[in-house]
Amino acid sequence: MPKYSPGSVIVLVGVNSNHWGSTIRVSDDFGSTWTGPERQAVRFPEASGMSLAQVWQITPGLPEEQDVVWCGVEPAALFKSEDAGESWAPVPGLLNHEHRSQWMPGGGALCLHTIVLDPKNARRMAVAISTARFYRTDDGGTTWHPRNTGVCAVFLPNKYPEFGQCVHKVAHHPSRPERLFLQNHWGLYRSDDWGDTWIDIANGVPSACSRSRGNSAGTSTSSWAMKASGSSTVSTLPSSTAPRS
Repeated sequence: MPKYSPGSVIVLVGVNSNHWGSTIRVSDDFGSTWTGPERQAVRFPEASGMSLAQVWQITPGLPEEQDVVWCGVEPAALFKSEDAGESWAPVPGLLNHEHRSQWMPGGGALCLHTIVLDPKNARRMAVAISTARFYRTDDGGTTWHPRNTGVCAVFLPNKYPEFGQCVHKVAHHPSRPERLFLQNHWGLYRSDDWGDTWIDIANGVPSACSRSRGNSAGTSTSSWAMKASGSSTVSTLPSSTAPRS
C-alpha cells in the first residue's frame, strides 16, 4: 500500500468477491491501478466473533481531517481510518454497544448503511442501522445513544420503541446540519434538532417506503425521496412540510 503524497486524490470502493470476500480497494490514480483484492484492511477483532460480510458506506472525514475516512459495514459496525484507507479500526463504542444483542437484521441484512457527519462539530456524528435505527454520538464516538423519538415501527407491538425501527436512509443539508430527513420503513420524517425529535412529513408523498434520500443543493427546506418499486419515481417534499426559519 503506497504512502500518499499531500494533495493526492484518493478513490476508495467497497467490493465483494466470492473468492476474496469483502474489502475496500484504493486507487490514487483515478482507477488506473488499485490495491489488491487479497488485502483485507477492514477486519473485526477476533474476540468479537464477527467477520466482514459487506461494505455499505464509505464517507470522507471533514475538510480539516484530510486523511480520515469512515466506513459502515455488515454486520453493523463503524470503522475509521486515519491514514486515507491504509488501515482501519472499529469504533469500540458502537461495536460493543449494550443494544447490539437486540439489533435485528432487515431485508438487506444487519448493516450500518448511513454515516452523517456534523460539519460544524467534529465530535458529533450519527449512523443509521437496519434495523437498529438512528444512533448519535456527541463525544467523538465514545458513547452512542438512540435518537428515535417520534419514529413509528408499525411492525412492532410497541409502535414507538427506543430503537429497532427500520431506517432506510438519513440526510441533512450542509448549510443547516441540524435539519435531518429520514426515510423509514412506513414513514418519512424530519428533525430540526439533530435527531432528538422527529415529525412525520409523509403526507402527500406517493410512497412512504423509499430507498434513496437527498436534499436540494440550494435550500434546507426541500428534500426528495425515490420510492422502492420497479420504476424510478422522485417525490419532492413541498416547502410547506419544512417551514422556513
